[in-house]
Amino acid sequence: MIMNINQLGVPTHNHDYYELVYVLEGSAEQTLSGANVTVSQGDYFVIDYNSCHGYSNCKDFRIINCLFKPEFIDKTLKGCVRFAELITSYLIHFNYSILSRIPADNVFHDDTGDILRLFELLESEYNSMRGGYIELMRCYLIQILVMSLRSIYTPDAEKTHPATKGIIRYIDEHFAERVTLSRLCSELNFSLPYISKRFKDDTGCTFQQYVQNVRI
Repeated sequence: MIMNINQLGVPTHNHDYYELVYVLEGSAEQTLSGANVTVSQGDYFVIDYNSCHGYSNCKDFRIINCLFKPEFIDKTLKGCVRFAELITSYLIHFNYSILSRIPADNVFHDDTGDILRLFELLESEYNSMRGGYIELMRCYLIQILVMSLRSIYTPDAEKTHPATKGIIRYIDEHFAERVTLSRLCSELNFSLPYISKRFKDDTGCTFQQYVQNVRI
């Protein structure tokens, strides 16, 4: 679903789908998972499954809102409930460990207007519903996601140790469970001191700090 709306204040809420938002005009204060951030013209963001968010102090706040479920991208993703899983799926297949920050629930800025043009194409296809519009919408949506991920791609992360990449993937998929570095080291056949140091060198934080950041 694509909506072009003048958005008034919205109390915090969550939902069982992804919400991709582009700010066309004005500004608002967005509350997202307990944190407040001002969003304004040219900003855009993806709200993850079950993330609590809302708007207040809206000033001429107009947005394009794209609501979609993961199976719109790929039918095999039915039941996917995390953005990290979506972007590492077959059609997008982006290496999550080379990103400088977690992409969902973060604000991007469209410096060139390229993202806005893709949103406008999405909206046009949705409104016209001409033959093939679903396929084109899927293409534009994937392009928005990939371009956004590319903007936070970290080339140096390609040098990340394979064990660190594996641990990051495991944390992203099992962060709600009890995760210990000692057990992962045992499964990977590496010593705890070596992986502990290597993980901090690769990510800039300790294992426990990384797990806590993902949970937050």
